[in-house]
Amino acid sequence: KSAPQLISLITNLILCVFVLRYKRSRNVHLVYGLFSLCVSIWTFSAFLLFYELTYEQALFWARVLHIGVLLIPALFFHFVVLLLGHSKAKIFVISIYFLSFVFFVVNAFGYLVVDVRRTIFGFYSVGNIIYFIFSWYVTAVIASSLILIRVAMKNAPAWRMNQLRYLSFGTLLSLLGGVNDFLPIIGVYTYPLSQIPIYPFVSLTIGIYGICVAY
Repeated sequence: KSAPQLISLITNLILCVFVLRYKRSRNVHLVYGLFSLCVSIWTFSAFLLFYELTYEQALFWARVLHIGVLLIPALFFHFVVLLLGHSKAKIFVISIYFLSFVFFVVNAFGYLVVDVRRTIFGFYSVGNIIYFIFSWYVTAVIASSLILIRVAMKNAPAWRMNQLRYLSFGTLLSLLGGVNDFLPIIGVYTYPLSQIPIYPFVSLTIGIYGICVAY
């Protein structure tokens, strides 16, 4: 039942090690390597939450999981800005890092993930109104990154067009998976007009994203 988390963890760890070991001379590679490291922290913690843990252990790992999640929007937006050469977007990059730091502090004091609940899949984080705001923040930043990618595709040469197409596809897939996984945390436990429980598949989409980027 934790296969998607394991696949995503291995994929992103390989990317992280490769980029930080062989490509760290450029800022764009360094930022992407740190992004992959944060995704690895997230998926490793999610992997553990699918196993038998005590309540205290589950709450601890749910908050550790969000250390990775908190930095992902800022690092990904920064990566896209560097990849596309948008030098004038520096103020936006700084602002997003600042917001990530604010949420990091909130999480450290236990006001982001306030509890955990056991489901048929394992433990799941429980958020509050602050988490609801955080979920929209993450969605907005990733969506903004996707818009920058799509705009850049319009005038890109063939080789860059192909590169951005895979990046765009992986990002969109991950965004949809992220929205899916945010729902139970803010109190939505079944898919609309059904009693089917929401399955946490963002780790699988992140794994596919890693494969797209590697390709």
